[in-house]
Parts: sequence; C-alpha cells; structure tokens
Amino acid sequence: MTRSSSSGPSTTCCSTDGARPPSSREVCAEYTGSTKPLVRRPFRDYLAWLLRQDPYPAEEYWRRTLHGVTPTPLSYDRPPGQPAQPGETVRVTLSTERTEQLRTVAQHNGLTLNTVLQGAWALLLARHSGQHDVVFGTTVSGPTG
Repeated sequence: MTRSSSSGPSTTCCSTDGARPPSSREVCAEYTGSTKPLVRRPFRDYLAWLLRQDPYPAEEYWRRTLHGVTPTPLSYDRPPGQPAQPGETVRVTLSTERTEQLRTVAQHNGLTLNTVLQGAWALLLARHSGQHDVVFGTTVSGPTG
C-alpha cells in the first residue's frame, strides 16, 4: 500500500500470507556463494497451495486494514455503466542516463526504483484527484517461506 499525504508519499507494504522477498543480505550471500543456493519450487506448487487456501481470512484482513479508507476519486470519461471511450496512451522512455540518475537517487534514499515510481504515481493520483491522501495497491504473488 502506498500513501501520499501533504507531508509527502510514504510506503507501507502489507502481506496476508507471510510471503516476503529475499533481503539484500540473503541475495548477496547467495550471489557470493557464502550460503547454499535457495531452493526454488516450481510456480505450479504455489498455485496448488493457493487453491487449497481459505480466502475468507485474507478478505477479512483487508476489510479490517482498509476500513474507513475512502476510494480515491478520479474524473472519468463516461457516466457509470456506459462503455469506455477510446483513450490515449502516452509512452515515456527514459534514457539509460536518466534511469541511472533515478536509481542513484533511490539508492541514496534507501529506496528501490519501483518505490520511487510508486511514489510518483501517488503524487500524480493526488494531483488529479485533489486529495491529500490517496490509496492504491499492486498485486504480488509468490510462494511463502
């Protein structure tokens, strides 16, 4: 969950199943060979595990976590229930130099490039919605443990 407020964007990561990405220490240890390589199970094992899970606890968790959160209002191109109108796609390609500048700024502030981009998205949503607080999320899937 990323949040933008008048004091600036902040990021809170939430997980319902205990899954987490490997820490930089774990990645470096594996890379240098100072630890045994992580055993990676096939993705189909995760899908099978997921199908065995009861979705109710996760739904309840998110209902509690997001209780009282107001959806971020955005203008729309049509009244509700009407078909979407053709829109416009804007593609932006950053040069290698600009990308490295962003990566350097991110690293200097203890962030990932993805977190910087999510912060930019939060600021864009805040500007276009007129709200100081905006809520959006991304879906992350993968095996636990």
